[in-house]
Amino acid sequence: MGLRAIAITDHDSVGAIEPALVAARGTDVEVIPGVELSVTIDDEDVHILGYLIDCRHTGLLELLHRFASARLERARKIVAKLDTLGAPLEIDRVLELAGRGTVGRPHIADALVESGWARTFDDAFLRFIGYHAPAYVGKPRLDPALAFRLLRDAGGLSVLAHPGVEGRERFLPQLKEADLDGIEVWHTQHDRRTVARLSERAREMGLLMTGGSDCHGERRSEPLIGTVKVPYSVVGEMKQRRRDKGLTELGDENR
Repeated sequence: MGLRAIAITDHDSVGAIEPALVAARGTDVEVIPGVELSVTIDDEDVHILGYLIDCRHTGLLELLHRFASARLERARKIVAKLDTLGAPLEIDRVLELAGRGTVGRPHIADALVESGWARTFDDAFLRFIGYHAPAYVGKPRLDPALAFRLLRDAGGLSVLAHPGVEGRERFLPQLKEADLDGIEVWHTQHDRRTVARLSERAREMGLLMTGGSDCHGERRSEPLIGTVKVPYSVVGEMKQRRRDKGLTELGDENR
């Protein structure tokens, strides 16, 4: 696809980074180690991307381990709610679909489609498990300042994910105050107007501009990897921001 770099930013997991680094050896593709976390502002979920992290950092791994346990308990509660709604699922099947990754709502959506309770992945979220849907269960709360500190301790940068998708742009001032580094400007669901507006906000606030496909595999369509063209200069700007903040450089295995 002609990519010079790819960022791996799974939600609450860094398990895919090491295999990606191994796969990239001997190629011209640079792997940017990352993670996606959910923080809470005014009782709302806000997604934060951590870029250029040390995926072996103890503090970050401890947080992700706690989140993995909380995700399992959350999945059990959602499955219990679905049962009362007349859409019973086996939790073991949901965990099977999750495989080695941390279990989440996408796996429950897959199980709903597989069992015939939902027509499509999006239908599962709309009618059953999306925000404000009857089987929705919230995630553990994480303060933005704590999340940013953990990412910073792991050598990483903090970026507000897809603000044009969920209306999270209004939180930019307080996120900047908490040490936000950038905004995801380019995204599969950001139209030209949104890109222009977010670019202007980033310049005004002295924030990095990043982007990505936000690929979730083949659930909705063909894999989206590489469909959002982000200038490679963004990688250099992120690395410069890390140097400016005095963050520890990543080891050679992450280059």
